[in-house]
Amino acid sequence: MRLRLILLIALLLAAPGVARATQMAIGTAVAPQIMVSHADVSLTANASAVTLLPTNLDRVEALCRMVPGQTSTNVLRIGDSTSAASTGYPMTVGDAITMYETAPVYGYSTTGATVNCSETVRPRS
Repeated sequence: MRLRLILLIALLLAAPGVARATQMAIGTAVAPQIMVSHADVSLTANASAVTLLPTNLDRVEALCRMVPGQTSTNVLRIGDSTSAASTGYPMTVGDAITMYETAPVYGYSTTGATVNCSETVRPRS
């Protein structure tokens, strides 16, 4: 019984360390991160998918938002290079999506839309 209690306590103490592991760099307590803003991208109606963010191996997360102030009927799909009228994550004016990947992010619109993306990256030493 005592061994079980000790193991449970050890597991509970280790859990926060595991959760922080994705944010840590070797030899530092918490890896530094910076936010990089990008210019708005206007998508032409029914054109092929456009690269919103290129591949970035230092990216921790990407945030893309359909720029407010557009017509409420504008629609946008965000995803990989196969994003099209029926593929990708659907968005309308004011919607946002956070993605945790390093691969390129593409946008497609059947109506024409403007999207803005930013990314959080780990600076190279």
